[in-house]
Amino acid sequence: MRSNHHPVCDYGKAALIFLLVPIFLVRNVPVDAWQPSSLTAAGPARSTSPSSVLVLRAAAKGFGAAPSNKATKKPNTKQILKQLEKTYGGTTPQDIARGTQLQIDASLQSQPSHIQMAIQIYQRLQRWNHQLDGMTVLEQTKIPVEDMEGAKRAQAELERLMQEHEFTQRDLHNLLQKATWDASADAKAARSITGEMPADIQKRVQAGCDVAVQRAQETAGDVDKVQVLDVGCGFGVLVPFLRKAGLQDDQIHGIDLSPEMIRNAQQWYPQCHLEAADFYSYEPSNHNINKFDALIFCSSLHDLPDMMSATLPKARNLLRPYGGTLVILHPQGASHVQNQVRSNPTMVLRGLPTTEELQSLAGFRLIQEPASPKSREESRNGYLAVLERTAEE
Repeated sequence: MRSNHHPVCDYGKAALIFLLVPIFLVRNVPVDAWQPSSLTAAGPARSTSPSSVLVLRAAAKGFGAAPSNKATKKPNTKQILKQLEKTYGGTTPQDIARGTQLQIDASLQSQPSHIQMAIQIYQRLQRWNHQLDGMTVLEQTKIPVEDMEGAKRAQAELERLMQEHEFTQRDLHNLLQKATWDASADAKAARSITGEMPADIQKRVQAGCDVAVQRAQETAGDVDKVQVLDVGCGFGVLVPFLRKAGLQDDQIHGIDLSPEMIRNAQQWYPQCHLEAADFYSYEPSNHNINKFDALIFCSSLHDLPDMMSATLPKARNLLRPYGGTLVILHPQGASHVQNQVRSNPTMVLRGLPTTEELQSLAGFRLIQEPASPKSREESRNGYLAVLERTAEE
């Protein structure tokens, strides 16, 4: 879903989300252009001016190929180039970067004027609030009064727009996510064929899939009865890993906020249950599936807003009672996500859950604690948290 989308690291779609979205700037919208000097003069937030270097670097990266599986028939090079030409107007990194950005701009500029205005205000407020959070009280006293007053007016205007037009900040967040992943879907899928996933990343992803399937099998009593949901499945990154862990395609379910990501995934894995959906309103379309034995967030949890208050409680509701397994995985670790928050607080709102947060999460029992940021364990294993659904609410 990263939003519900998902996936997996600099080698997956997370590479683009904090590089491409910030360069969108609403054009021709009559909005109060609040741009505090203290926001642009200091702090970690990126400028909203386009940066071709960053975009090209992001476009050149991809997840890389997962472990090969002869059962999957993937497009050949000629088909890939033809699709890239059609989608981006060319096949070079420059063509893809330019085409991706044009698609993001076109998607956001096609929105009603009040949504465009809200996006602009929302982006600036997110960067502003993130910068304030990183300041001491003394540093905050040095912020110009006009900047503080401008922030209050911007917040009031955003609240007015949301109330008048009946949308939420979550809606804005999802809109930005969807625009980015739809635009980058073909490039990321192509890169996953032509590139190669680093061995250490493969090992960490496989470890997460193995524990999900093993625990689900214990709960279900039979591996053939196991049903697993990949939240933020992107173009089907986890399918080869889940196959290797022992699942058949009809036991693998995946959702992503981006229809274009799902289109690519369905082309490669037509027997899996893959659909475009908003995680918060998702219910299994297969009426034979009530609950899942395991649910996996692989480098996608941080793409969703309301992580602790809404996302993880929703995950619990989708899991089998008394033993359903939740796996939260990021092969590059919590430190990587912290860097994303600093780079673009508009899209990555917070870091991954700490051990203390997971221990206090209602309705779950923490089975495996994740590695702390910048720890030796993180450098070896990335971030892997395993939780079990309990009877308690």
